[in-house]
Amino acid sequence: MQRVKNVGYDDDDIYSDEDDYGYGEETEGVDAQGRTAEDLENFATLTPVVRAELDEAGVPSTTKDIEDALWHYFWDVGKSVAYLKNARTPRPAQGKKEKVEKMKAKSKFDEAAEKSKVIADNTKADTNGLAKKTEALKLDAPAPAAPQSKVRSKGLDVPKLWAEGKSARKSSAGFVVVGHVDHGKSTLMGRLLLDTGAVAQREIDKYKKQATEMGKASFALAWVMDTGSEERERGVTVDIAQHHFSTEQANFTILDAPGHRDFVPNMIGGASMADLAVLVVDANQLESGMKGQTREHILLTHAVGLRRIVVAVNKLDSTTPAWDQGQFDSVSAEVSKLLVETGFTQENIAFVPCSGLSGENVVNMTKSSHNGWTSKSHETLLHQLEMSAPPAVTTETINKPLRLQISDVFRGGITNPLSISGLIRSGSVQVGDIITAQPSGETGVVKGIEVAGEVREWSVAGEIPTLHLVDIDAQHLRSGDVVCTSQTPITVVKKLNVKVTALDSLLPQSVDVHIGRMHVPGLISQLVATLDGESEVLKKKPRMVKAGQKALLKVTLQDAVPMERGDRVVLRAKGVTVAAGVVESVET
Repeated sequence: MQRVKNVGYDDDDIYSDEDDYGYGEETEGVDAQGRTAEDLENFATLTPVVRAELDEAGVPSTTKDIEDALWHYFWDVGKSVAYLKNARTPRPAQGKKEKVEKMKAKSKFDEAAEKSKVIADNTKADTNGLAKKTEALKLDAPAPAAPQSKVRSKGLDVPKLWAEGKSARKSSAGFVVVGHVDHGKSTLMGRLLLDTGAVAQREIDKYKKQATEMGKASFALAWVMDTGSEERERGVTVDIAQHHFSTEQANFTILDAPGHRDFVPNMIGGASMADLAVLVVDANQLESGMKGQTREHILLTHAVGLRRIVVAVNKLDSTTPAWDQGQFDSVSAEVSKLLVETGFTQENIAFVPCSGLSGENVVNMTKSSHNGWTSKSHETLLHQLEMSAPPAVTTETINKPLRLQISDVFRGGITNPLSISGLIRSGSVQVGDIITAQPSGETGVVKGIEVAGEVREWSVAGEIPTLHLVDIDAQHLRSGDVVCTSQTPITVVKKLNVKVTALDSLLPQSVDVHIGRMHVPGLISQLVATLDGESEVLKKKPRMVKAGQKALLKVTLQDAVPMERGDRVVLRAKGVTVAAGVVESVET
């Protein structure tokens, strides 16, 4: 299977005056197998990790098998381990008929040979028909229709199916975890997954063993969330980690966003997919958090439209004295003040005293030895999450045109070589649907759908599904692109009018424009007017917009991107968030 990366090209890459092909030559720094020094370093670092996990599970595997899996999954340890376990773990005994069928199963080499024959036959057929196609070709002929996929839609009435099952469904929520780096976000979420049964204790023990070998024993719980080698080495989250867990009351998706300032764009992307936010604050380091990313994360969660926030005052087991109620009250008061100033209302703010490392007051109440003040006046983090789950999405939203912003493009598995995931903002999608990706305009077919690891035939607004695609190339799909239908495509624009609240002084200036996972360089080309609280014009064409003022701006983008009226926008300049608001109108 070919290894495909999501690489963008410009005209200079495609059309070059230099005959720089280098057929048969070895590229500098690349060995005979096409592996760079970085690849070899990744193999050396990650192969022992995969082997340790396989040894724990009692799954035999060769070094070549491990390296092949790591290469195939682009260094993703979790997916590599899952594949090797699945490939090498004996299946439980089945019925007699199934046993006979499995005994007759073809080897991988036989399957590969058959696939090669099919490809060869198809190629031969295409070649035989080439002359006839060339003769029939006309310069003014319309573009050929897209190839017909073998995947067929069942034509399900998804809104009706969704409405019929509404009463039997649990509530669901996605929440983004934000806060300053090192305040314990990943550890707290690892504890939540462990104590709700989403992760087995055996897996935590395995991570603890590996972390201890690296001198980071306390990071074991965090490794449940931080699966990448870079994240484990640095001890900070880099990308948006997604994990799922369920309780009797609700289904949850955790969006663990980076706390480090270098990865704020990823944090914006995570927050844009969430229904609420969990702000993690270290009870012992509030000041550093306020000077760091905590303040900006609060601004950004509100900027992308989140209105409910649960504040987890973490690491109370390490205060002096432990579980100091006075310390908790002091931290809560200061954070509450900032939240209200940002625009959150008191009824939508909840505070939870907890310890991610010990697990107290995360899923289970704290120990009685702490005088019980936490259990008397504060619910657990899990209870607050269940109380914060939003109402179900409306039928009106499901009946709107499909809009899914891509969060990730990846290999979904051996049988699903190209998959995407992202939040469905409106509409619905089902297996067999022909989708269009904007801004490329390329079409593809939905081969399969998964939601929280469950195979589904359809998915609706408010869910974060994984779509397995065929008949489209990975180079046409990027994080931030929008999936829609050809009948109701989203507009691709370079100019927009946005209504914002200024967080810093604004002039006509260069900015980075963020809409969910998409961000593109742009320019505030005109300060149209300052506005009052009712969006009425106060002053036309001001020379400057001051921090705290509302304004209407014209923004010109460097590249055309998919967006429409109502999309939430964050403007940043020189690494600082300067404004946030909503798209009022677009110009094609």
